Amino acid sequence: MTARSPETRQHAAVRAFLIAVVLFVSFAYFYQGGGWNQNSRFDLVRSLIEQGTLRIDSYHENTGDKALYQGHYYSDKAPGLALLALPAVAAMRPVLATAGVSPGSPRGLVALSYIATVFGVSLPTAAACACLFLLALRLGSSVSASAFGAIATGLATPVWAWATLLWGHALAGACLVLALAAAAMLQQTQDPVRDRFWGFVVGLTAGWATVSEYPAAPASAIVAILALTVVWPSGRQRRWRVAGSVAAGAVICVMVLLVYHRAAFGSSLHLGYSYYQAGAFPWMTHGFMGLTYPKPDVML
Repeated sequence: MTARSPETRQHAAVRAFLIAVVLFVSFAYFYQGGGWNQNSRFDLVRSLIEQGTLRIDSYHENTGDKALYQGHYYSDKAPGLALLALPAVAAMRPVLATAGVSPGSPRGLVALSYIATVFGVSLPTAAACACLFLLALRLGSSVSASAFGAIATGLATPVWAWATLLWGHALAGACLVLALAAAAMLQQTQDPVRDRFWGFVVGLTAGWATVSEYPAAPASAIVAILALTVVWPSGRQRRWRVAGSVAAGAVICVMVLLVYHRAAFGSSLHLGYSYYQAGAFPWMTHGFMGLTYPKPDVML
């Protein structure tokens, strides 16, 4: 990686901020709500705020993406996105009420769903693209090339569409990019405090990718291993320091999942995908969450 002066780093930070603003506005301009996937996550947000429960019984009819456990309905999705959007939605409800809009009215629900999407998906994705710009600079790319890569990621790939939806795809990807950028920061210093900080960020962001989308787990593990390979040549003491910090961040995410699954489905190891109603998504009953071995007839 190339060394840069403080002035150059400041200019890079300003450019990264501008990239994030442009992409955030581009994402936030659009709103795509009302689908099963979006409603399933938003129902969980509503049930937590309005009723203090994980059950979505009062709203379940607006989605087919739901789990049925012991006579009650739950979101079948990983809880990370709903939990991340929760504070913004909770803060917006009194604002709407002050403006004369009932949070439970159709207009209020659309506004709250939009807020959940903007703060839970659009903002993290824009921030990740800005980090991608800074990461490319650190790897030796020119300012123009780094900016092109970051902006193209946000506006010339499916990321743009995903960043306008209350889905977990963009958030999980954003978390992985943030974790990758944090892992790269470990190459810049061997200061113990910075090592612990960036290691913790790696574990927390990589872990939250999995809390938001279960299939992100392999990628999360790869980024965590990458962080360890970055510091491996620096000796045993630094390896353990960074490994412990990564583990600390990851443990928080693991505990979130375990507690959520236990509270919702009676077991820390049971996912919502295990409790579909009879006949719903039959392919999910095969293998692990629908994933099995490659089949030649499918490829043909």
